[in-house]
Amino acid sequence: FCIRSRVMDSLVSSILKNSAPRTVVEFGPGLDTRFHRLGHLAKRWTEIDFPEVIELRERFFQTDASRRMISGSMLDQTWMDELRGSTDEPPLFIAEGVFYFFSRTQIRDFLGRLKTEFPGSSIVFDAVSAFYLKLSNLQHPLTTSRLEFALSPGATDIPGWDPEMSIRNYIGFGDSPWYDDVMHRFAWWKRYAARLLRPARHAFMVVQTEFLN
Repeated sequence: FCIRSRVMDSLVSSILKNSAPRTVVEFGPGLDTRFHRLGHLAKRWTEIDFPEVIELRERFFQTDASRRMISGSMLDQTWMDELRGSTDEPPLFIAEGVFYFFSRTQIRDFLGRLKTEFPGSSIVFDAVSAFYLKLSNLQHPLTTSRLEFALSPGATDIPGWDPEMSIRNYIGFGDSPWYDDVMHRFAWWKRYAARLLRPARHAFMVVQTEFLN
């Protein structure tokens, strides 16, 4: 999880440094501290999570003119209406460890709504392959919660859903330079798989999907 955050931080940082100042919207942050690491690169930062989570976040983190927290689900229309009326530039959306708990249909429809409501925006998220999803569910600690969402290698499902959704960045497991300084922290067999078993590259992926204007 720490390395996942590190890889996603690197990609988000690169996007923000190479674009005009833009609003960032982070879905399901829990107690994540990404704003403290990357908030200085954004114009504004909005965090959306369930009411009980936002209540907990407010015990540890303060909001100000550049940062706010919204109670609700990422599937709600309310925050979309509010954000659309408060920003002119296409936002950058982030969802780390979130999509797994939704079905493919829900994610497909959600991405379609983002494309319609915020043309020109993009989203960074993580996903796993169908095989690794099954393996993850065998190891999942919560018996009342199953992981559902997976993608094909290269995240080719997404442009297949809608040609106006393009894959701007795709980072597979072990890809250079994103993993170069952290691979030594993995078990030897995972390092071996990343080097010699090319399908293992798609077991875990970080994807930036861009919504065309």
